[in-house]
Amino acid sequence: VDTLKSAVEEAGYTLVVPTNEEQPAGDSHKDIAYKHLKKEVILSAALTVPVMVLSMLSMLDSYMQWSPLSMDATNRILLLLTTPILFISGKRFFKGFWSTAKHLTADMNTLVAVGTGSAYVYSLVADSAECRMSTLIHQPQSSRLFCSESCWKQQRRIEHPMRSKSSWDCSPERHG
Repeated sequence: VDTLKSAVEEAGYTLVVPTNEEQPAGDSHKDIAYKHLKKEVILSAALTVPVMVLSMLSMLDSYMQWSPLSMDATNRILLLLTTPILFISGKRFFKGFWSTAKHLTADMNTLVAVGTGSAYVYSLVADSAECRMSTLIHQPQSSRLFCSESCWKQQRRIEHPMRSKSSWDCSPERHG
């Protein structure tokens, strides 16, 4: 069992060996992972909605007329709101990306991590350089909410249209 466990961990996964001991209801590894993922989805949703609304409003010509915020201030607020989405709720995708990158493979975690990570870095550079970039750069964070919600639904075994077509592994065993 130890040899199998080390081989599985070397491949980037975590092997959870069932025990004969009975666990109290609600304290299983899956239940704990579900509760953690649910909190991440709620955090993502709570931060993504203001990001999307502010991003869309700031593209209106009349935004600067009625808003007390400059475009630079708006972009900085958007950057502050997207940072926890990326690094707290999105940590799972970066772990999955790193795990597959070590073996020179790719999966949906790679797509999400590279896409949102590069958009974040570009936005950070653009905001730091005081460029007048479009706030659409912050929109990939809404895809992180969708991805977190998809994993949440998969864990609760709710049917999802993309589930059968995806190689995306949201299991807690996958990401430790």
